[in-house]
Amino acid sequence: MKRLGIGVVIALGTVIFVLVTLRVVGLAPKDRRPGSWLPGHVVAIPVSDWSFTDAFPEIHLQTRTTYLIPHSVTIQCAQINGQLYIASFDMGGPRRRWNQNVLRDPRVRLGIGDDLYDQRAIPLSDPAEITAVLEAYARKYPNWKRISEQPLADRPTIHYWRIEPA
Repeated sequence: MKRLGIGVVIALGTVIFVLVTLRVVGLAPKDRRPGSWLPGHVVAIPVSDWSFTDAFPEIHLQTRTTYLIPHSVTIQCAQINGQLYIASFDMGGPRRRWNQNVLRDPRVRLGIGDDLYDQRAIPLSDPAEITAVLEAYARKYPNWKRISEQPLADRPTIHYWRIEPA
């Protein structure tokens, strides 16, 4: 019984050590592998023009989970007149975890280059704004151009968000 108690304490200590280490150094996502805390420098100055994101084919998005360890992913983004947007395909089946997290809690952290931006992701419902965002994605990404040219009935379900200050 005493050995079991020591084993539990060691296991718990190891988990705490790993979580503290990840919090300090971060664990950015890589391609399709998700991560947790994003490493980088938090930018406290509000961004009024996101057009600099045109130079980044992918950015990182950190969401808040119900189990208190952030979930981060690599995503694409597009901007229209300096306003930043993100989108996600829903390819049937269960929604992606980050979509669920953002719908539950819109507070997100964007990792762009070495900088971090605390923002809110607001789901889009206006068809005109959604069309404009799809066109912006199509201008930036060849795979989105093919999607934008498909008949509406043949397109995958896509969720869109506007990025606003936190």
